[in-house]
Amino acid sequence: MKFHYLSTRVFVCVNIFIASHQVLMFYSYRYQLNLLRVKLKSEAEDLDPHQTPCLLKSVKMLDTSQVLVIQFNVSSQYQDVFESVPRDIPPNITYDKPLNQLISRSVVFIIIGTLLLGTTEAQQQAPIRMGVLLEGSLRDLASNYVINKGAGETEAFLNTSGNLVVEDISTYDLAYSTISDMADRGFNYFITGADSQFDAAYDAAGDHPECFFLVAVNDHTNQERLPSLRKNMASFRRDLVAPFYLLGYIAGKVSTSVGFVVPGPPVENYYSVNAFFNGARASNAIFNLSVVSTSSYNDHDTALGAINILEQDQAITAVTQSQDDMLVSEHYLARGLNAFGSNGFAQDIRYGSRIFQSIVYDYSTIFSHFAQLIKDGNWQSTHYYATFANGFYQLSDYSYLVPAEAQADIALVFNKLVNNETDTYCCSANNLEFFDAQCVSYHDMLDMEEMYSSVTNYGYYAVPTTEVYDTAGVNNTFLAVSSIQILCGLIAIVACIIFRNKLPIAYSNILFCFGLALGAILVAVAILLWNLHEKNRGICVSRIWMASLGYTFIIGLMIVKNTRIYYKFEELLRKKSDKISPITPDRVYSWLSVLLIIDVILLAIYTGTGDPNKIDSLGLDGIGKYEYTQNCVNNLNGDITLYIILVYHGLQLLYGCYISWRTRRVDLEEFEETHEFSTVTYLISFTTFIVVPLMAGITSQRSRDAIISSVAIFTSFSSLLILLGSKFWKIYNPIQDDGLPKIALDKLPAKPKGHGISGVKNTNTNAVSEYSRNQFLTAVANPTGSSAMFDD
Repeated sequence: MKFHYLSTRVFVCVNIFIASHQVLMFYSYRYQLNLLRVKLKSEAEDLDPHQTPCLLKSVKMLDTSQVLVIQFNVSSQYQDVFESVPRDIPPNITYDKPLNQLISRSVVFIIIGTLLLGTTEAQQQAPIRMGVLLEGSLRDLASNYVINKGAGETEAFLNTSGNLVVEDISTYDLAYSTISDMADRGFNYFITGADSQFDAAYDAAGDHPECFFLVAVNDHTNQERLPSLRKNMASFRRDLVAPFYLLGYIAGKVSTSVGFVVPGPPVENYYSVNAFFNGARASNAIFNLSVVSTSSYNDHDTALGAINILEQDQAITAVTQSQDDMLVSEHYLARGLNAFGSNGFAQDIRYGSRIFQSIVYDYSTIFSHFAQLIKDGNWQSTHYYATFANGFYQLSDYSYLVPAEAQADIALVFNKLVNNETDTYCCSANNLEFFDAQCVSYHDMLDMEEMYSSVTNYGYYAVPTTEVYDTAGVNNTFLAVSSIQILCGLIAIVACIIFRNKLPIAYSNILFCFGLALGAILVAVAILLWNLHEKNRGICVSRIWMASLGYTFIIGLMIVKNTRIYYKFEELLRKKSDKISPITPDRVYSWLSVLLIIDVILLAIYTGTGDPNKIDSLGLDGIGKYEYTQNCVNNLNGDITLYIILVYHGLQLLYGCYISWRTRRVDLEEFEETHEFSTVTYLISFTTFIVVPLMAGITSQRSRDAIISSVAIFTSFSSLLILLGSKFWKIYNPIQDDGLPKIALDKLPAKPKGHGISGVKNTNTNAVSEYSRNQFLTAVANPTGSSAMFDD
């Protein structure tokens, strides 16, 4: 930017000079021309006043020579006079542009140059306003505090004001909105204090290219994105191994047994433990290190549990940690023991001489470096590596408990680290446990997921959790009802077989009845799985499959057969025929198979990409922090697929409502079940479209499960009772008249009163003649065995 600024100034100044020179030169030559004209006129007083002894033809400024030249047309009798007049104007070259164009071009050059200079000067002199984002509280006297301290020292270095530090920015949305708001308010230098804010800063840098971003990263996250940093971004990271080596070296000088609390993999590999142990053994060959892992940087409950474990080791005289706070050390300090500061703050300021030594972070070295680049107009998208060599790591004041001889030895090791001698902390005989050489690389140290065998490993500590199962009564109720529904479905299948020759079953077709019963049974199985106490991946997947397939059987069979009935009835009216052919099962199931294939594909996508599984949810639905419930969950892809499945079944219901409305006038005894289809379709639709919106306002997972179970049991059990139960009731208690209107039948051909569909005399209004009955049933069993009855 600095070069751009200087080059712009030079370019503008040169153009202003050229333009000004052109104007001045033109007026100079024009002045000489006027003098020449006056002298020629005085020499030829008898000349015709309408003629000019010296006629100005044109004037031209050549772009190559930048010289104004004029061509003259002089009368021959005055040529001697013209030649005798002294002049500085070269003759015989033409310039055909008027003076106003020359002046206009010069003015334009001057205006543009002034604007460019003003704009560049404004950019150059724009004040740096710094915005710092902290993941936690700046009062933690740890990492967030020292970042804030570094920002304050950078502010003093820049001699600016109006900078801002924002606390507790721990989510993407909060980080992005904070940066955008500050950018709109004039902040132009943003610093993130944690790698969790990287993504938000990366996106914000693209939206605000006029701002500069210095983002924190570490050696395990966001590394793959560093090469693709935007031009207005730079990053910084710390050497994670060297400071623990030096702290361990100090520990070996003042103690023989130290306790160490770390997160442990996968939160943090054991590089901190192994580096600390190497440093301690370098200064004390009999040093012992005891370690407890907690899987967290800042969880107080697990830290207290780790303390209780370390307290059992009576040999421990000092402790330290790689966590964000000093909770572990505070407990031992209260007991009169000692500790080390490892989180960037000079802990001796707070706890006094009980702190042997602290590794201090100086973030001003990083922040000031990039602020100076902005100030100089020389921003560079680079990766800053903070080490002892560039002054980022420093030591606080020694405790009086550290002997002077030990301080001298520590100073030697410190100077080696300042000189960037990595062999100091990357070479140890302990490395032979995991590698083929004593000296390994820095990244090999970072990747260590195991401790050295000489380290006393007390393992992981986790706060014991307790399962909460307070919905046993509700779940048992649904288990009982779903079991009853399964039993009723099986009984219905058996009853259909027994009464397969009865008209209500024969008209509907036994295979069709089997499909309806199977759908109700599948939904009941889904509800049974939904309310089991113990869950696993198989249960979580199966319950979705059972529920979706069950409703596809129930709704799909109804809408397919209802559609066939509608077209069949319309055909009877159009042809004015009384030949009624049944809806055969092959026609129904051929269309149902299409609906089932779509459903199976969606369910397979859900299973393959949705990652459905069982988890123990801690603190969910208002239970205690360390209480859990078993729940089935899936990822975002699973959620999207489930919504698609719900929409798919919703479209089936909408079409079912439409076709039910169209078949409301069908009143033939052979197709009277269409009215039962309508009842069930309206019932399921009404229940679903009322309950589903209500689910959006319910956050309790247990309440959601109860509502889902209730709706599924109600709709599927009601469908079973209405569709099949009504058929068994008609078999048990035949009726003479179903009370349906006979409007549509009036349009059919007239036939003798009391005759059935074949025109044969029939005194039973509830039944058709033996001839027509046998003919109809034959067509149901064998659609191609009767030429009189057909299904187009």
